[in-house]
Amino acid sequence: MITFAIKTIPLTSAEPGVRYEIVSVSSGQGVRGHLFAMGFVTGMAINVVRQEPGKSLVLDIFGGRLALGRDMAENVLVRVFEG
Repeated sequence: MITFAIKTIPLTSAEPGVRYEIVSVSSGQGVRGHLFAMGFVTGMAINVVRQEPGKSLVLDIFGGRLALGRDMAENVLVRVFEG
């Protein structure tokens, strides 16, 4: 059987203008629940609109814009969207 490693990165390392897929949310139950309530679920596609060092990330999610703090974004693992 052949297996392939999927390269995942934290959302804080994602490049603007690239479409990503959420692979997992790794954090405590409170943070995970908060992100889930905002729509961050496995398999969802997101785009990073703007990312500047030390500032919140601006994301395109569900056709709207959402600012997410770097501390929360660090808990979201993504990979380049292939679908």
